[in-house]
Amino acid sequence: MAFEYLYKEYLNVILLSTLGTTYAKADLSNAVTTLTSGSNTYIKFNNGILIQYGRITTTGQKERRVYMPMSFKNDGYKVFYGIEAGADVVQTLYTLNKSISSFYVSGTFYDPYNGNKGFPGESFDWFAIGIWK
Repeated sequence: MAFEYLYKEYLNVILLSTLGTTYAKADLSNAVTTLTSGSNTYIKFNNGILIQYGRITTTGQKERRVYMPMSFKNDGYKVFYGIEAGADVVQTLYTLNKSISSFYVSGTFYDPYNGNKGFPGESFDWFAIGIWK
């Protein structure tokens, strides 16, 4: 069983090397330049991709500013959000005024059952992907 696995891995390496490509190890040790940990963190890949993520806990503001742990090369990165709200509440978050190191978040919410509306006050997670070199 172990021999069969090693043989398959050997064949994969030979095949990929004949194509002029390399592959990432399972632990990504040969693909990741930097990996940090904490509430706002990032992963830098050797090929120039930068993934950053964190959590915003400030509440009650129309716009909230997010400072990223590392700057992107330009403002062409994309931002995604994860919102934790009640199932009956419709929320929208959108990105404003992006720079290479920060962006603003604004949004609205509407509760169809009681008619409440306004700006989201909940904490949310953010995820940004772009390039660093």
